[in-house]
Amino acid sequence: MQKTLHPPHSIDHHHRWRMTLAIMFIAQFLSGVGFSFVLPFLPFYFRSLGVESQNEILIWNAWASLVFGITMTFFALFWGLLSDRYGRKIMVMRSMFAGSIVLGLMGFATSPWHLVALRFLQGATTGTVSASITLVSSITPSANLGISL
Repeated sequence: MQKTLHPPHSIDHHHRWRMTLAIMFIAQFLSGVGFSFVLPFLPFYFRSLGVESQNEILIWNAWASLVFGITMTFFALFWGLLSDRYGRKIMVMRSMFAGSIVLGLMGFATSPWHLVALRFLQGATTGTVSASITLVSSITPSANLGISL
């Protein structure tokens, strides 16, 4: 018995991309809140790690932000290549899982350098926004891309 393939505009395809969009919206919202939640507390965390002067806290906080942004920018290319090769869904799962692990490890930092190194690792392994956008744009019909993205 031969399996019949549904045409691209079938009801099943229509509901599938919408369901994926809804799931990605919720996942991206939760990961964005979770990953951003640490930012207001970084200065206090640096203080608890032994950094005493306000100027030093600002410098450590700046380094933590800088390494995150720079590494995320450069690693986005690498993760994009892997996404093309192995699939977009696995890259979304990888980025969210890696981000959660690194965020959890931040609780075990014992020096300011540990925290900055973990922010570097977070920037290198996450990229949830670009992974999610890539996945959504690859399954959404072109007529609905604007509203979906």
